[in-house]
Amino acid sequence: KAVVSTQSTGKAVESPDTRDDTQWLTYWIVYSYFGILEFFSDYILFWIPFYSLIKCCFLLWMVNYNGASLIYTRFIRPFLTEKQGAIDRVVERGEDVADKLDDYVQHDKDE
Repeated sequence: KAVVSTQSTGKAVESPDTRDDTQWLTYWIVYSYFGILEFFSDYILFWIPFYSLIKCCFLLWMVNYNGASLIYTRFIRPFLTEKQGAIDRVVERGEDVADKLDDYVQHDKDE
């Protein structure tokens, strides 16, 4: 499914119509959040019978029935809108830490 999604995203980027770009960007946002949730709940999901089949059906629903747009508009967008300031602050702090780490590594290489 990832190959089809990636290929479709590539076609969307190259097409002059921006509606398909939005569809595929929305899909990848939802897919990313799903992946994060899946990563942290892996030990629980392992015990659910037919989880792989359920996941496959979910991914197909997201692509073929515009489920990604539904999930994004009902859950992810309101969360991001409400928490945007806090998210921006965390990203800025992360960038500051990365810059300091990069400076430290570069300084070590110079010596």
